[in-house]
Amino acid sequence: GSNKEKWMSFVLKHVPKDQLPENYGGMRKVNQDFLDVVSCDFSVFDDDWEDPDAGMFVVTVDPRDKIKIALDILHPNTTISWKFYTDDFDIGFSIYYEDRDLFVIPNSRVDSQLKDQVGKYTAILPGRYLLIFDNTYSLIRPKTLYYQVEETPPDGVVLENTTGGVVIKN
Repeated sequence: GSNKEKWMSFVLKHVPKDQLPENYGGMRKVNQDFLDVVSCDFSVFDDDWEDPDAGMFVVTVDPRDKIKIALDILHPNTTISWKFYTDDFDIGFSIYYEDRDLFVIPNSRVDSQLKDQVGKYTAILPGRYLLIFDNTYSLIRPKTLYYQVEETPPDGVVLENTTGGVVIKN
């Protein structure tokens, strides 16, 4: 389609730059004789393609630092859902229940640069839950984190407002 930035970012996530022809933003040399014959129709991205980053927040987690996303859960049995990934390197992930000083999901380094990390946790008790993205083990590499957090109340409860969490710097 006509939105080159949109399709270019999508293509570069799935095709290595050294394999993509120069005329499409890559580094691969192309035989000029084929440029007039070969065409590529990216119009499918206009109507049929859903932007994988829609609704995602983006934050940089500095080396030796962590980012905490605070969710104040008001109702028992609320489901906390998340989806996140990083551009190039892994990151630590955990969920901490602040009211009881307890990790309900212990810290674990995940290969979020290879595969979207998607999960759910049912918060049996109301209170403050922290989703923690941990880069304290990295000495020099900041991590670009794309994340989405949702809370779903139990049946019969309607949430007035949800924020998707509040970022707390360490």
